[in-house]
Amino acid sequence: MPHYNDLEKRRANVLHVHATNRLSGARVSSYMAAKMEEYASGHLSSAQLIAETKLKYSAHGASLPSKS
Repeated sequence: MPHYNDLEKRRANVLHVHATNRLSGARVSSYMAAKMEEYASGHLSSAQLIAETKLKYSAHGASLPSKS
């Protein structure tokens, strides 16, 4: 579980996303709101949040890293 200071930063990030969406008129889905809450409480890393978002909303599913 992340430290308290990290949880404060996570919560601030989530609040920033909600505020930005309100200003732009975008609506956060209940799925994304729940996932962002999991991130804010330390149950998901930012990488996991992004991966789950891509999996849910990508037209082609999750993208695999390119081979270099």
